[in-house]
Amino acid sequence: MNYQLIAYISPMLVAGTISVILMAYAAANHRNSVHLKIFVFIMTSLSIWSFGYALELYSSDLSTSLLLAKFEYIGIMSLPVSWLAFALYYGDTGEKVTRRNIALLSIVPLIELVICWTNYNHLFYKSVEIGTGVLSPIKPSYGPAFWLNIFYSYALIFAGIYFFLKKAVELGRTYARQGIVLAVGVVAPIAGNIIYLSNLSPLPEGYDITPVLFVFTGLVLLWLIFSHGFLDITPIACGSIFKNIEDGIVIIDNKGKIINFNEAGRKFISPKKIGDSIGGILPSDILEGKKTGEIKRRRRYYDVRVSQIFDRKNRLLGEVVILRDITGRKKAEERVNQLNDTLRLINKIMRHDILNDLQIANGSLELYTEGKSKTFIEKAMQRINRSIKLIEMMRNFESMVSSGKELKEYSVRKVVEDVVKDYDVKFDIKGDCTIMADEAFRSVIDNIVRNAIVHGGTDKIDITMESREDECEIRIADYGKGIPDEIKKRIFDESFRHGKTGGTGLGLYIVKKTVERYGGSIHVEDNEPRGAVFVIKLKKGDI
Repeated sequence: MNYQLIAYISPMLVAGTISVILMAYAAANHRNSVHLKIFVFIMTSLSIWSFGYALELYSSDLSTSLLLAKFEYIGIMSLPVSWLAFALYYGDTGEKVTRRNIALLSIVPLIELVICWTNYNHLFYKSVEIGTGVLSPIKPSYGPAFWLNIFYSYALIFAGIYFFLKKAVELGRTYARQGIVLAVGVVAPIAGNIIYLSNLSPLPEGYDITPVLFVFTGLVLLWLIFSHGFLDITPIACGSIFKNIEDGIVIIDNKGKIINFNEAGRKFISPKKIGDSIGGILPSDILEGKKTGEIKRRRRYYDVRVSQIFDRKNRLLGEVVILRDITGRKKAEERVNQLNDTLRLINKIMRHDILNDLQIANGSLELYTEGKSKTFIEKAMQRINRSIKLIEMMRNFESMVSSGKELKEYSVRKVVEDVVKDYDVKFDIKGDCTIMADEAFRSVIDNIVRNAIVHGGTDKIDITMESREDECEIRIADYGKGIPDEIKKRIFDESFRHGKTGGTGLGLYIVKKTVERYGGSIHVEDNEPRGAVFVIKLKKGDI
């Protein structure tokens, strides 16, 4: 029995056996995982190479040894492509591992394999002889196609190591250690291959130590799988969650510098990048104190949660900032609040305007009982009909607001002309513009006009409407007693009253709240030579 021969062949058999064990384990326990199917293919390639080389060493016939060497290249040339695909999947860039891309990556190995088997024009082997002595591996003189294959294979293997280490580091210290160990396990056979090709090996001439070092790779894989759950889905799941979760995630170190983020987190911190300070984006009271809160950034609302990261010795490493976009919820809350404000406004309009109409109707009926003039009956009926119309308008308005309908276009002039028909003073109406409003806009004009007549004592009102870029300016000028400077800022307050003619104090408050709900503004100025001017600015509609 040639123990020396057995000593050299045994490492190849051990490497091949480990590959088969790992292949069977992965196939039996992880049938539905794409990245583990690739792992099975890697182990198959390694077993072909290892067992093929063991048989080549045992053979003493040149033609048989050369055939076995060509058989080994099926595993040798498929291995780099499989490794890169596996690393891409593990590195959470599996979308790049398509059939098309695998086919493109496999073009060179397939061509090389054909050249190897045919040795076309001696491109792969310039010459081949069989070794003499205890071992009899083939001793070829390689052609340019072989060196192209070496360069291409190394490029794919090192690319795979890069993607694998990059992802392992991203996942934290535990996975980073595993990544480094695996990288060493993969680099070791490459180092052995370089030693073999450089003829620097202390072993017998022609003995390729590359498959021997796959024993080391296999042992590394066994250790990672059974001690650290290397083939578990955890690293990939963590990466997938980090990448695809809708919440923004930003990781900062213990100095407040950004070290990582997902896509949603990137949008939140932009234009800041990795290495920049988180300062200026998150309030210090959230980062340093309560660790929770709500913030607004770029017209969006976020619920913020900050979790601290500690090492095994309970030393602070950094913090994870989780940002949940709650803009939809906040807008819904604003919508509810707006709806409640609108309904309260409707209630006040109903009470204020209808009360005024009923008071006028009551006064007209009293005058009718004294003088029996039909004019007073007509005026009372006019005010009663106006109240009925107002109730109908507010009912429609309430229905519209409750249903969530948006503002629509109104011609200001048409609304003004409809309002002034109810009053006996002189009106001068000029211009027109289209605004975005709803049924309550009539009450805005009516309240200002009525205040000018009842409280200002005017006998003439000028109303002008003018379009200015994206807004419409409405000026309602009277010639009454005017508004004192000391109360100009208070006349829009709820329940504010002034003078003997002061009413409920709701009219101008209703005006202001309605205009603000439209996204507009209102203020009062002095008129010349006397009186007041109410200036309303509203968003212009599409004409």
